[in-house]
Amino acid sequence: MARIGISSGNKRATHKAPVEMQMIGRWAKVYLENEVFDFKEHSSLHFPANKTHSIEAISDFKMLLIK
Repeated sequence: MARIGISSGNKRATHKAPVEMQMIGRWAKVYLENEVFDFKEHSSLHFPANKTHSIEAISDFKMLLIK
């Protein structure tokens, strides 16, 4: 498990993760391959392994990654 915080207006660089992950957190835009998800509090999103993704914090954003 990992906990990550991103300040409002900041974006994590596009990258790939070698494992599948489940994300829970607050408000952000999630870019997964060619799709964009408006991720809001009390949501959950599955990240398949080795898929390009990035995250843009709309508000101060904290997420919990569950491998």
